[in-house]
Amino acid sequence: MAWKILTAAKANVISRIGKSHVVGSTFHDAVVISRSIARFGWSCTFGLWPEESDSPKNVAGKYLTALQGIIREGTASCLSVKLFRLGYDFGLLKEVLEAAKFSGNRIQFDAMDHASTSNTFAMVEKSMVVHSNLGCTLPARWARSERDAEWAAELGIFVRIVRGQWPDPNGSRFQRPAMFLKLVEKLCGRVKGVAVATHDEQLALRALESLKLAGTRCELELMIGLPLKGAEMAREIGVPVRIYIPYGAASLPYRISDLMTRPAVLAWATRDLTMGKRKKIYRMCDKRIRQFPSIAKSHFMNTHSWEWKC
Repeated sequence: MAWKILTAAKANVISRIGKSHVVGSTFHDAVVISRSIARFGWSCTFGLWPEESDSPKNVAGKYLTALQGIIREGTASCLSVKLFRLGYDFGLLKEVLEAAKFSGNRIQFDAMDHASTSNTFAMVEKSMVVHSNLGCTLPARWARSERDAEWAAELGIFVRIVRGQWPDPNGSRFQRPAMFLKLVEKLCGRVKGVAVATHDEQLALRALESLKLAGTRCELELMIGLPLKGAEMAREIGVPVRIYIPYGAASLPYRISDLMTRPAVLAWATRDLTMGKRKKIYRMCDKRIRQFPSIAKSHFMNTHSWEWKC
């Protein structure tokens, strides 16, 4: 009985925290937030977090709705796609790719668990025939990501580097910052572009400086609702910023197990638990963005970030 109570309590806490990370249940909710973000010259990634009950066909329909909205907005936004939620059905994916090809916007494939990666990359290769503006995601905590970086370089696609939410099942224990920078080094000058997706400001700075030195197009990607301190750093070194906007079902952007090993994650979780979704999101859009008065749209309009649809 006690175990059931504890399990229910844990599920309730996770649900409350998760709800603070989605801007709403629909694409329209995400668009409203994106318009506020656009005032600062930042571009967006729209990330649908599907409901558990959504069928692959329903998920594909939601992706198509998002792409139609992106086309109406006329922005350089990209759509983040979770292939396993499409059941790795290329017929469903092809509809999404054809819509993206029409607008030229990038489809960014998310990294899920380690076991799904080979299937994801096989679908990416197949997708290149339909739409060439694609991106993959490489987690720094996986040993295989070094090999996958070579694959991405050969394919010539866009790459998003993340610290990684899911562990390596082979037991590899890399120092994630070191591996993150090693992946950056492998990709410098060899891919279409690189998104440095981390809220670790010092790590992001080192990665972006390496990419700039190599002449590789790059951007800093930050998730809405988490600290945006890196945005000012990116402005200072002339790198565009992209904000990841999750919408749909409530979920966590970090692992509960990281609470004990990463103090920053513990701080985020505590704040997420005590601050409601509406208060948190609107506070982020108003107060947190406004803390960077030197970030002006004119700065970004003069950079290459607005010259290529991504």
